[in-house]
Amino acid sequence: WKLYYDLGFFYYMDLKDYGRAAEAFERGTKVPKAHPFLRVLAAQMAQHAGEIQTARMLWQATYATTQDDMIRQNATEHLRALQVDENITELEKMVAQYEQQTGVTPSSFNVMIGAGILRGVPVDPDGKPYKLMADGRIELRNPEDFPFVEKGLPPGYKAGPPKLH
Repeated sequence: WKLYYDLGFFYYMDLKDYGRAAEAFERGTKVPKAHPFLRVLAAQMAQHAGEIQTARMLWQATYATTQDDMIRQNATEHLRALQVDENITELEKMVAQYEQQTGVTPSSFNVMIGAGILRGVPVDPDGKPYKLMADGRIELRNPEDFPFVEKGLPPGYKAGPPKLH
């Protein structure tokens, strides 16, 4: 498993090939007596590569197979972040659809609901509504609650250390 670990880091650090890094770490998890942290590394690399479905599967497997509470909490936070990233990607597509249909940026989610593009005001995994900005960007109401998200952050946002729940 150590060879797959080294190979994964080679892909990650030297080649910046996150997909292959994820694949190497994942292959390492299948070796007898592999270190359980390889699952975490594989999931992180898949998420970094933008392979959301693969990352979700790996984070779910990490959560299901660990007895370590910190690793479980980490997996939960990553799964929440993946959900946000997916939500925002879909909402961005809907904003673009509205713009294409009307020629203007929507002023609120309500006008998108009225146009039949949305069913209701979209909310994050904590149940807080997303914000639709004047330029059509979608932002999280409380980005500090989602330390691993890649989308929905205000311009220039710098995350602090993750909050422990």
